[in-house]
Amino acid sequence: MINYSDGSEHSVLELLKKEKEPGSNYDIAADLHSNWTIRYHLSKLRSNCLRHLDFSSFDVLELGAGTGAISRYLAENSKSLTVVEGSSERYECLKERLRDLNNWNGFLCNYIEFSSDKKYDAVCLIGVLEYAGVYIRTPEPFLKALQHARSLLKEDGVLLIAFENKNGLKYYTGATEDHFGKYFYGICGYPEDSNGIKTFSQKEMKDLLANAGYAECEVHHLFPDYKMTRAVLSDEFLLNKPEVCADIQTSFSFEDYSGKKTLLFPEKLAAASLAKSGILHEFSNSYLFIAANSTNSAIKNKLLSKFNNASKLGILYSYKRKNEITTNFVKQNSKIYVKKEYMYPKNIKNNSTIKQNLYISPLLEGKNLFTLLTNYAYYQKYDMFMNLLTEYIEYAFLKYRKDDNTLTPESVDAITRNALITSSGSFENFDLEYTTDFDINKSYFIFRNVSDLSEIISYFESLPFRTFADFYEYLCKKFQLKNNLKKDLQQEINFQNNVSGQKIDEKSFYESLHRQISTRIFALDRKYPVVTKFGFFKITKTETKIIIKVAGIKITIKKI
Repeated sequence: MINYSDGSEHSVLELLKKEKEPGSNYDIAADLHSNWTIRYHLSKLRSNCLRHLDFSSFDVLELGAGTGAISRYLAENSKSLTVVEGSSERYECLKERLRDLNNWNGFLCNYIEFSSDKKYDAVCLIGVLEYAGVYIRTPEPFLKALQHARSLLKEDGVLLIAFENKNGLKYYTGATEDHFGKYFYGICGYPEDSNGIKTFSQKEMKDLLANAGYAECEVHHLFPDYKMTRAVLSDEFLLNKPEVCADIQTSFSFEDYSGKKTLLFPEKLAAASLAKSGILHEFSNSYLFIAANSTNSAIKNKLLSKFNNASKLGILYSYKRKNEITTNFVKQNSKIYVKKEYMYPKNIKNNSTIKQNLYISPLLEGKNLFTLLTNYAYYQKYDMFMNLLTEYIEYAFLKYRKDDNTLTPESVDAITRNALITSSGSFENFDLEYTTDFDINKSYFIFRNVSDLSEIISYFESLPFRTFADFYEYLCKKFQLKNNLKKDLQQEINFQNNVSGQKIDEKSFYESLHRQISTRIFALDRKYPVVTKFGFFKITKTETKIIIKVAGIKITIKKI
């Protein structure tokens, strides 16, 4: 056995005992997922790193199975599952998670001590290999772990490894290293004199696998990481369409599970720049390595059949919706198409006023409008920002025009995040997933876009408006529209309620609109002083003090 615990095992066990539906498609104790360790053990997102693979006819071995978040999915979808776990507390959780299934057996021991006459189609090390230096006492523990896993495989069996990339983009932008909670700990290479916990780059891992005797290896990229996977992208996709992939992988924020993340620069801009440089694939936050014991492995081909036979290049999982969906990127006749499907087609819930559109359409390419606006905000190009935003609103008002005051229903999803500037310089919308059964007021269209831009507008050091409500009013005046803030706010809340199936906090939403926009200071980038102006107020921030001027009266506050 091993001595390993994150302190949550007792709570996880009690929650599993109370849970009537322990299946991998369900969030267990979802109301407690603000607690990271509970979410880590009980979120349905945990198994997304493997959902695109076909285990249906396989005998699978999972080494270091933990509390069963991955095990549950494997047992549900394989011929048989053998689990090995070294912590007695976690093994109890594991048994509870698998309690209603009968195609599994388990062993309580350090996985390096596990032996079996049986050979397996697939061996899984999900979030486990990085600890080899702690629990395997040999000069080359990581190589030993890979060789041990290989000894348990059939002649053409497959090893699956998922872990964090030590060079993941999120660690450069200000997230701490996952295991140590320290900034830049992994990207600086870890202590040279230690065989402790460590992760590897894509090249380092491929070299290790080759040294351990594996014949070939395929890589899938996991975002935001392997723990809470929302997107799976193939190596081919990242290498051939890096700018598209940059938009996909930064469509959700990268997490720092220690809660200490300090944003040093916008991830979206960094990903776009790495894509243009042709090196984005080296900075994925997590990888899934699919290493075959032999060349042209029949087991590997079967494992990847759901992905490869459908010519998939990537999958995006969309959650927190009444009807959750997958967006598939599919290659057909040298062209790439976007195909949306219901994640759980048997449990579709109809909306009364909102229609969800599942479609197949060619992949559009161009400069993402939201990314370009982010660039202008980060580099303090306010006039360019406003000119481009104004130009886009004018385009949308013309394209979706119903009459002088309203737009057609499909415009509800035509926010800046869902717009491109093509090579010809024209705007094109994509991912218009939702429509309504009512026409869209132009002021509501502006409201939706203001809400969409809220995360980047604070990059500006100085703005002519004080709150997001002021920003909305400013744009309404610019387009000679009536200010319908309360009505538009209520319409947005109704829209979000219908899309998510959850109740939106109206009071918090209203307060956020009227809260003063706080300038976001990037720790390594901003130069003092920072000046913010609105009305009669002028605030100047320096490294040592804040100076407030109100109608000629100056107040100085020294920073402690």
